Amino acid sequence: MTPQRRPSLRARLLAATLATVLAAVGVTLVVAGALVRRSVERAALRVLERDAAQLALRLQVDPTGLPPAALVRLLAARGERAAVFPLPLPPGVPLGPRDREAVVGGEPASGRAHWQGRDLLFAAHPLPGRVALVVRPARLGWGDWRPYVGALAAAGLAGLALASGASPLLARAIARPVGRVAEAARR
Repeated sequence: MTPQRRPSLRARLLAATLATVLAAVGVTLVVAGALVRRSVERAALRVLERDAAQLALRLQVDPTGLPPAALVRLLAARGERAAVFPLPLPPGVPLGPRDREAVVGGEPASGRAHWQGRDLLFAAHPLPGRVALVVRPARLGWGDWRPYVGALAAAGLAGLALASGASPLLARAIARPVGRVAEAARR
């Protein structure tokens, strides 16, 4: 029976270095995803703010006081809902006390709200005697992440390519002196 040959020190160092680098790239992507999530949510809020301002502008020129059907359909296609509420705001409007105060004072407000067991993102735009409100689920979907995924993937691939190129050099640089010491010890 022939003894099995163990991988060389260089091969083991290369494997260990690659495994460490892959783990580091994975952790980096997870942390970057968590950090980017805040940016994705802020971008979604900016869209809601723009939509609420657009709704308020349309309501100012429309004498009926109802949200325009075409705009409501457009918002619904993006998972958003529009509503108009009179001032003072009724109790069921999903705004916190500070946001209510801002809107009543004539300032736009946006953020997160919890309403009827659901987490929402909202933007409210004041009008004379009423408030235009646009809401959507707080859960971020693929459409929200799409602009960022390419950059995260490119960063991960660049890190992986750099690590793949540097790992053999690092393994060789470590294995050479260690191999010399081992050879000297054998002699």
